Amino acid sequence: SDSNVLRVVGNLVTFVVRLEEEFTKSLQRIDPHTQEYITRLRDEPSLVKLASLACGYYQRVGDNRSASTVALLQIEHLYYKHDSIANAVYKAQKFTEAYGATGDIHPACQGETATATANCDIEKYHPAAANGSPKVEVEFPDTATEMRELCQFIYRHGDDRCRTRAMLCHITHHSLHDRFYDGRDLLLMSHLQESVYMTDISTQILFNRMMVTLGLCAFRKGLVTEAHGCLSE
Repeated sequence: SDSNVLRVVGNLVTFVVRLEEEFTKSLQRIDPHTQEYITRLRDEPSLVKLASLACGYYQRVGDNRSASTVALLQIEHLYYKHDSIANAVYKAQKFTEAYGATGDIHPACQGETATATANCDIEKYHPAAANGSPKVEVEFPDTATEMRELCQFIYRHGDDRCRTRAMLCHITHHSLHDRFYDGRDLLLMSHLQESVYMTDISTQILFNRMMVTLGLCAFRKGLVTEAHGCLSE
């Protein structure tokens, strides 16, 4: 056997799912008004990236059922963010990868005098400001396409619960971005209203959240009748 291969005992899906559960529990137990909560929240992109790597691994080995389980975990940490929030989180993640924690950066780098110059007068300016303020140039991901590809994979390979939750998350994501007709068409084609009451409690809660979000989307678009129809559910 290859001596460079380290074999790990255990189930990768279970590990990732349990890690996500512990992450959620930690957020529930931390006061949301503290710095500790914000610090823990910054771990979410790393969790999503880990889930993405696990999903890619299971697709390579042909275990699509496990891949769809991990893909759903990705979706559930993406669907509720508007692009304006998702882009800010993505940029902060890339900044941390490039420069480390923001608190570790010298204050002189963030002042008005922090401009890149070859002739830094150390009698007037701190040397830390010589290279200018640290910045990252990022190309923001297309979250609509990412959501669609993840959901389509689950529709093909996931079990009933995974498909239902992926559909609800997909509709909610459309609604947050004012794509009312896309979300409505998905809802009508899925016939979720007829079977959602046979699902588990958390999925029913997700369904109610989706209906409210879809109704508010219709209201923002000026579709009062459609908004009333959604919210009356």
